[in-house]
Amino acid sequence: MSPGEPYISVIIPVYNAGKYIADCLQSIQAAGFSSYEIICVDDGSSDSSADVIREFIGRDGRIRLIQQENGGVSAARNAGMAAAAGRYLAFVDADDTVTPDFFDHIKDLDTSVITCFSDQFFNKALLSGANMDKFNKSDILYTVIPSYLQNELGNSVVAKFYETAVIRSHGVRFPEGMPLGEDGYFNVAYLQCVEELVVFRGTIYCYRETEGSATRNLKKHNYLEAFVKDKDRYRHLTGHLYDKDKLERWSSIKMIRNILSVLSVYFRNQPGISSAGRMKMVRDMLYDKDVRKALDAYYNEIMEDTAGRFERFILKAMKQRSLFRLKLAFKYVHWRNGIK
Repeated sequence: MSPGEPYISVIIPVYNAGKYIADCLQSIQAAGFSSYEIICVDDGSSDSSADVIREFIGRDGRIRLIQQENGGVSAARNAGMAAAAGRYLAFVDADDTVTPDFFDHIKDLDTSVITCFSDQFFNKALLSGANMDKFNKSDILYTVIPSYLQNELGNSVVAKFYETAVIRSHGVRFPEGMPLGEDGYFNVAYLQCVEELVVFRGTIYCYRETEGSATRNLKKHNYLEAFVKDKDRYRHLTGHLYDKDKLERWSSIKMIRNILSVLSVYFRNQPGISSAGRMKMVRDMLYDKDVRKALDAYYNEIMEDTAGRFERFILKAMKQRSLFRLKLAFKYVHWRNGIK
């Protein structure tokens, strides 16, 4: 790292986040570390986002603004990575905040091969329970990546730090045009390139759940199509590392687990989509040939690894193609949690 260059580049994709971006920037500034830059990539916002960011730039020279036509979050992050000067990269979403100890673990590391992931976004089954776990290259290839390929865990790039040189030397980028799952794809692509992984216990990132969240918008996303396409993408990405049968098994298990994680959305009121329309989507999912094939082949294995009684009930209802049982289960859960 050259004198004057930041140690960490924090990349924030921004799209119509004028109400939240100030909180986000202030939380980073309050994190008790000075050797960083913040790169805000305004992805074609039509609100006050850019004006708010410019006000911060006037008071803090570590903040930069890139403006581009709307191309999606992957394009925005790629633009931020191309402009980054830091030794490490971190990604923060514009409507979220970080904790005061956000930089604490990474700022004291002096190595080019260690990556820091918060345990909140990692498969805890792989961890020892200590404050820090280290994984070598063999661990990453034969334990960590296979875990990512079977679970929805890892499908986020927040609360993680990435080495800029690794990303650039291996050409790791976010897949543009991929509507869902781009974070998980990026993580698996990156993990193939590192020699060591360090996981710290703790929570360093705070999500803000906003109305009409892009990742829970049925009008914007076809979850079934995205999950099926994920199987092919991951086979292409990791086919040189693992045999075909293992990849089919892992990707099928992950597809079912991903469906389990989003089914609740279909049983909530959604602007512009009728109840009948949402139920048709669920029915299409239950009868989809790829879903049926995965359930037929790996139902028992997934059931054994599913701890919660509610999740097991939902999985069984999926296997039985019982829309009635799914409606009953989610109606109860939404009533209990006050969700409309």
